[in-house]
Amino acid sequence: MKTAPDDFDPIPSTRNRAEVGVGSLDQARQAAAAIAVPVSSALEPPEELGTDAAGLAAAGFTGKRGETLVLAVSPG
Repeated sequence: MKTAPDDFDPIPSTRNRAEVGVGSLDQARQAAAAIAVPVSSALEPPEELGTDAAGLAAAGFTGKRGETLVLAVSPG
């Protein structure tokens, strides 16, 4: 007895890989549509982020695992 079609893919995400590039912040600012900046709930964020822990907290961001916050910045 067959339970799945022949074209069934149990892990479809392995077919659609995302391309990720790693470079310097200066390179990323010129070429990227978005930049991810890892932060810790126990430390101040990097200066390049343009805000401090209090600013992130005011936006409701705590730095817990899996949490994200989008910050709009002007280019340059």
